[in-house]
Amino acid sequence: MGAIVHTHSVYATAFAVAGSPIPAITEEIAQVIGGSVDHAPYAACGTAELGKLAVKWLGNKQAVLLAKHGLVGVGRDLKEALLSCIITEKTAQIAAIAQMLGGYRELGPYEIRDLRDNYLNKYGQ
Repeated sequence: MGAIVHTHSVYATAFAVAGSPIPAITEEIAQVIGGSVDHAPYAACGTAELGKLAVKWLGNKQAVLLAKHGLVGVGRDLKEALLSCIITEKTAQIAAIAQMLGGYRELGPYEIRDLRDNYLNKYGQ
């Protein structure tokens, strides 16, 4: 991890307020984030407790929701950390719309693993 970006983007924050993870429903989120985006339990903003919870719930992924607050995206550099936030927000929008249209099917663990591996080790120009 070389960079961190924090946002209050509307759809991701809505998932954080609802206490719902953002599901792994797009190839992009599997590739860049490493799967669904979980949410850390609530802690007051600006506290060490919030930071500890965010790191714990981030795990080996590149984004985590902060309960009742917003989104944190990380990456190897600032560009990738921002990309983590953009893809998380886009996937949150898609999930919300897909739910209104009747639902969605999440990617399976093997699909996520293969997409993530390809992104980290093979993808690029």
